[in-house]
Amino acid sequence: MARKARAAEVYGLYHIYQSGGDHRKLFESHVDRQKFLEILSRARQKFGFKLYAYCIKTADQYHLIVDTNGSDLAKMMKSINIAYAMYVKCDGRLFKDRYKSEMIETPQALAQIMEKLHRETPNNAYNSYCVYESQMDSKMLIDIEPLSVLTEAQVIIEDAVSVCNRNRNSEEQPCENCLKDLDEAQRALIEKASSEGYTLSEVFTDKIIRNQYIHYFRKHSLLSLKALGQLFGGLTESTVCKILSQR
Repeated sequence: MARKARAAEVYGLYHIYQSGGDHRKLFESHVDRQKFLEILSRARQKFGFKLYAYCIKTADQYHLIVDTNGSDLAKMMKSINIAYAMYVKCDGRLFKDRYKSEMIETPQALAQIMEKLHRETPNNAYNSYCVYESQMDSKMLIDIEPLSVLTEAQVIIEDAVSVCNRNRNSEEQPCENCLKDLDEAQRALIEKASSEGYTLSEVFTDKIIRNQYIHYFRKHSLLSLKALGQLFGGLTESTVCKILSQR
């Protein structure tokens, strides 16, 4: 069965990690690690993404923290992994599976992930901890100074939410008979789910159904992004914004 294509991820902060397959370790030598960083640097120049942190955690796994900066995350990662696979020339399967990505939704989450990655392998040239500690040339990969990371992250997160709000405010006609508050929307959600044969648990846990409902209630209510997140089980504003950006 063909794998379902990923939805385009063209803005935001992401923690990305990629594991190796069974045929060969991803990184068998320092030469391999250095080559990967060179490929990463070229990809950054080609796609224009910002790299906040990187870590070759083990011989079989690497981690990145990136701001896609308007580029397509899937295309970025495909370019990086294909270039490295061509360098390795592995007979079997080099990567265990597709890369994993997690959206970073708060500066606090960013700080926690960076601290964890830098704590794993702090004293080698294949961890951005060395850049932040001025142990190597920061111009090669890292885009911003460490003290600016959290401020920059907050700006990106707030900008994404602002775009969603501007899009909402620029609609030509307000919806008629809009749901005006969270209590009214909660009653409408229960009625809609029941009429369509779903439980609230199914709506919240099935992402396809949940996302369809979020689009519906965005169109038929006056709820803010924050209130929409509360309506659907406590989602953050940036998560709701990301869902609304996907058509």
